[in-house]
Amino acid sequence: MRPLFAGLLLGGNDIFISYSSKDREQAERIERVLIGGGYRVYRDETALKTAEHLDRLLDEVRRSTMLVVLVSANSMASDWVESELAAYMERPKSKWRIAPVFLHTRYPKELPDGFSILGEFRGVLPQQLDTSDDARLLRTLTSQFDAIRKTVLRRWTAAGLAILVILVVAWLARMIRTVTATSDLLKRAETASAAFRFDEAEHLLAQAWKLDAKPTTAAAYRAARAHRALERPMRVSLNSKEAVVAADIAGGEPYLVLHSEAEPNLSLVRAGKRSALAAKCEFPLVATQGQVVVWVCGKELATAMANAPEPRVFPLPDKPERIQLWDTTLALLFHDGNVMQVGLFMVPSFHVESLDLLPGATEGGEIGFCPGTSQAWSWRAEEGKAVYRRWTVPSEKPTMQAFVIPEPTGNGIANVSWIARVVPSPDCERFFIDYAPFTAGTRSTFETVRIRPSAVNPVDTFDAKVTDVVPGTDRSGIEAYYRTESKEFRAFVLTSVVVRGTRVRTLGTDVERISGWAGGNPDAVWSLAGSPDSLAVYRNQERWSTYGHAAGETVRIVPSAGGAVVAVQGEKGVVVWRRAEPWTARNPPDPEVLANELGVGVK
Repeated sequence: MRPLFAGLLLGGNDIFISYSSKDREQAERIERVLIGGGYRVYRDETALKTAEHLDRLLDEVRRSTMLVVLVSANSMASDWVESELAAYMERPKSKWRIAPVFLHTRYPKELPDGFSILGEFRGVLPQQLDTSDDARLLRTLTSQFDAIRKTVLRRWTAAGLAILVILVVAWLARMIRTVTATSDLLKRAETASAAFRFDEAEHLLAQAWKLDAKPTTAAAYRAARAHRALERPMRVSLNSKEAVVAADIAGGEPYLVLHSEAEPNLSLVRAGKRSALAAKCEFPLVATQGQVVVWVCGKELATAMANAPEPRVFPLPDKPERIQLWDTTLALLFHDGNVMQVGLFMVPSFHVESLDLLPGATEGGEIGFCPGTSQAWSWRAEEGKAVYRRWTVPSEKPTMQAFVIPEPTGNGIANVSWIARVVPSPDCERFFIDYAPFTAGTRSTFETVRIRPSAVNPVDTFDAKVTDVVPGTDRSGIEAYYRTESKEFRAFVLTSVVVRGTRVRTLGTDVERISGWAGGNPDAVWSLAGSPDSLAVYRNQERWSTYGHAAGETVRIVPSAGGAVVAVQGEKGVVVWRRAEPWTARNPPDPEVLANELGVGVK
């Protein structure tokens, strides 16, 4: 069995045997004894005597830990043996390990000058070679080798312990750094979640998971991911005279429809490319549905596909007041004096499906469609009341109701003189109406009421100085979201008529714009509130998540009709998000992949 740590030079020899070829028999015995002891032995067996071969031989000498020299008249006369001894002694004297084997009794007393150094080493005498005890011969030959082996072994052991200590300390330091970094990421994620910045929390938790994959970190990530509403933001630059009038998605790529007041014109921006839609269009009506874009400029109706915007234009007899696009149907509502008509067209071919006159229409007032249907409605102030008419196309006459509106102070009846704005709920079961009452002095500012035509007590007031309104649904428990002139974002809570108490709840402050957001769970109403540096998403009365946009003061919020895309236009540009896709994985994704999805952590 080979001795432990027999080789002391990595990749070298344990022992080199230097001898004259005339002493081959003795050299072979020495080699056999050493190999039997488990040592790596080099003995030159070639008779080739060339300079190239000598160079290779001397390299082997230098790569050997110990040198065995067979001393005889033959070797003392050999230039090769002398060269091998000289090559070995090039190393520091403290590392010399030479074992001379004296083949004649005249040695070591009569050593020539080139070999006199051999007399200083303990060697094998001729009488020791005569014995057949190979074990004793092996001990004599390798005594010096064993001594250095023990010394090196002790050094290697000490070095190994030192390296082990260094590795343990480095591992502990790394563990401490990992624990510290993970703890810091988890604390920052907790802070981000408390501020409803669940996108930042997701990214921080994914980094923490990558450092230390604990089940608690994965659970925290899943909780943050459940609040993701928007993803994959992109930025679009506009000039100061352009406004986003529509946003949607086609072929997986969001697009914007822009109106420029300077020209004025309509254009489409998709995948960084801008396409002209209409060269002259002062007050456009625009509707989108996926890749289908429809617009009206004056008395011209036009359509184009967002992924191949080549407009097709159709003339109209008059300019419509409203347009609505759903499924494959486009509805246009015309109102000229006391004449109202609804035209239904198939898109994108614009095949005329019907053109119906709505009887009983009156001049003035506000008109519109019930969302997703061809039903039309109108509200008009008549004899101090708010009068509601509703048509189902085709229809011989409308459903008509008149509503008395109480004074905002609760004392008496308001004499309605003008209706300025009407916002219907998605099911057309409630309307939010801005009206101006007559007063003894100058006309007051507009007031806002909610009217449910089918309710026992249809009229309800909820706040003064209402600016923007987003109707809710009965299933959501919200009558409407709205914004006040003081930039407060509030919810008008749906309650029973017998319940007394506060029905208005303030959800946020410093809100510049709000918008409804279609899609999602039908039991929830979603809305969007824009602040100077962020967009907040609300689910019923709960703030769901917040997204930084760095677009400056919010000018407008434009969601697509189906809710797949949301665009926020600020004074510094536009940020467009996609609605978040459902997530079914168990563990957090790679932080870099996540950063691209959320737009966080990327410069």
